[in-house]
Amino acid sequence: MQRDYIYGEKAALVVVDPQRKFTLPTDDWEEIRGRTVPEINRYARLFREHGMPVIFIAFQGPAHIPYPGDDGDEWLQGIETEPTDIVVKKENMSCFKETELAEVLTKAGVDHVFLAGMLAEFCVTATYFSAIERNFGAVILPSAIIAYRPEGLEADKVLLNWTSDDVLMAYMEHRQGPPPEIF
Repeated sequence: MQRDYIYGEKAALVVVDPQRKFTLPTDDWEEIRGRTVPEINRYARLFREHGMPVIFIAFQGPAHIPYPGDDGDEWLQGIETEPTDIVVKKENMSCFKETELAEVLTKAGVDHVFLAGMLAEFCVTATYFSAIERNFGAVILPSAIIAYRPEGLEADKVLLNWTSDDVLMAYMEHRQGPPPEIF
């Protein structure tokens, strides 16, 4: 569901599993990666510029998608990181399950996460609901998410909160105004 207001005092960008081992076995992979990686980088720069944490999640173990290379744990080609970025390792679908993510967010004063990365129908969705269960607000950034199937991202946009760049910028620049009344 599209959000027109972002709640919370401080947000972080959480980039879920942007690793080569999750390369999709499709003919249009290079187009998908070429469209999404620049968006992940753009959001990461935006969060860094506004003093908000950028957290990359690194899945440990084999992917459910066969990957032929020995560089599967490396970031997708073109992903830009900075020394200030945080890397959290995980072994489960949710980035919160048996990881230090909640502790890292709490220590940084974060109460809202914006999610990017892959794959929409699996780890991104699991992380979204796990964030809410732990009292973190959660929003996905659709242009910075890769889905296993094309309809997966559309399903996430129906089920999960997402927002436009205008709303995100209003939040980051502290010009949202008071929250809307809730019935």
